[in-house]
Amino acid sequence: MTDKTSTPSTDWLGYLMGLISSATFGLIPLLSIPVLSQGVAEGTVLMYRFLIAALIVGSIVVIRRESLRISWRSFLILLALSVLYFFSSFLLIEGYQHMPSGVATVLHFSYPTFVVLLMFLVFRQRINLLQGLAVLLALCGVSLISGFFESDVTAIPLRPLFTVLFSGFCYATYIVILRHSRLEPMSSFKLTTYVMGLSAILFALFCKATGASLLLDNTTQWIYTALLALIPTVCANITLVWAVQRIGSTPTAIMGALEPLTAVLVGALALGEELSLGQGIGIGVVLLAVLLLVVSPLLMRRLKQV
Repeated sequence: MTDKTSTPSTDWLGYLMGLISSATFGLIPLLSIPVLSQGVAEGTVLMYRFLIAALIVGSIVVIRRESLRISWRSFLILLALSVLYFFSSFLLIEGYQHMPSGVATVLHFSYPTFVVLLMFLVFRQRINLLQGLAVLLALCGVSLISGFFESDVTAIPLRPLFTVLFSGFCYATYIVILRHSRLEPMSSFKLTTYVMGLSAILFALFCKATGASLLLDNTTQWIYTALLALIPTVCANITLVWAVQRIGSTPTAIMGALEPLTAVLVGALALGEELSLGQGIGIGVVLLAVLLLVVSPLLMRRLKQV
């Protein structure tokens, strides 16, 4: 009796956490572009984003009385993951300077396609029919988004296009290494603390090397940067963990489609960004491809049963 009554509540909370996670991830453009528009370097914004996030999540680890000790082997793996996270986040925010933020977020969101391709090329994992169809759909969607079939001013130059796609590739590589590396068992909070903290250090070194200022100039910049760390970083990651624990990875990943949709709406309503009809269709095609990739294992099992 108890199990039956508690399950709906648990499922409801899990789905709510999944929706909050994906929606808050999509707020990155809203909280970063106003600071970037004031001339603050991308590296500086991201350094503070990950530094504040690491301090918050690290405090949770301490409150949970979890040791922060790790082996040297795990440290090197986490450092490699942080380098990938560095490039993924930097190239995405760089893309905001050259295309509508919603388009950039959707292009980055194509990373599941790269995960499938990496698993095939590196681990010889077979690509089933639905996954192959999803990859083709993703390619068609990217072509539409880039304006390949159009000749107007909405077309996106190839260099920014591939820059943002490479951000998705870096994130896909991050996921593959995270799943298949010999990283010692640790909570997601501890792992996030190390990845965010090391990423912040990498961005600080990057700012030093490029001559970018390590300081923010006014209260508005501090508020936006703090919210960037708190909402689409800490809040999004914690609710993501809770959602996966309650409802599983597949439903959580499906609801992740709300992330680029949120970014598109934010770009159109709050940032005044415009999309062509072809780009709008391309966004829909990419989202369809990602959803097909997520549900393909379940659909293939059902087809085999039939």
